[in-house]
Amino acid sequence: MTLYFAIKYLHVLGAIVILGTGSGIAFFMLMAHRSGDASFIARTGSTVVSTCCLR
Repeated sequence: MTLYFAIKYLHVLGAIVILGTGSGIAFFMLMAHRSGDASFIARTGSTVVSTCCLR
């Protein structure tokens, strides 16, 4: 395997991880908003914001 294909593989793998994480976070926030519970939305929002800061 050449260096080019190794870097390409890592790039695609990183993109998959980022997209999966982003869609998971969006799903949790969507479900919190659909519940209508203000405290649940606030707790989920704080978790989403702290998770987004880690990315």
